[in-house]
Amino acid sequence: MLSAEINIQYIGAATAILEIGGLRFLTDPALDSKGDYPLPAYTLRKLQNPVVTASQLGRIDYVLLSHDHHLDNLDHTGQQLLTEVKTVFTTTSGAKRLNSGGL
Repeated sequence: MLSAEINIQYIGAATAILEIGGLRFLTDPALDSKGDYPLPAYTLRKLQNPVVTASQLGRIDYVLLSHDHHLDNLDHTGQQLLTEVKTVFTTTSGAKRLNSGGL
């Protein structure tokens, strides 16, 4: 039986780094600073900064993106980070939007 050390670092909201067997996974990258997200019908308000900035994350091998519909799962800084990782695992419809640049 193989075993690997697993480390988890909570970043904020749905965002965490999982380190498994030397690989680094980032979940739902919401990495913007606190502030407002004005939308047509309402304004979302992020009340806290992530515990680290995107530049402090270090190497990220893979992103696990549960969905791209909410800014607490994928915000502006998180979208930029997606361009720097090897692979993003997400839903079929999310993958279509990522590949078409439609996020």
